[in-house]
Amino acid sequence: MSDRQAVIWTRAGGDPIKMGDLVITDTESRFTYTPGFLEHTRLSGLSLLATLALFANQTIT
Repeated sequence: MSDRQAVIWTRAGGDPIKMGDLVITDTESRFTYTPGFLEHTRLSGLSLLATLALFANQTIT
């Protein structure tokens, strides 16, 4: 399988904002929040990844 990439957007705060990038390979999946999303601390993170405070500034594998 070739690597797949997706861009995750949200309108949870009212306006659309890019939440992060998701990359899926044969061996792993990775998600990275964008700096612009992290500046909006009133928004919650991607629900499957628990609390935003745990993973805000690192790529999640």
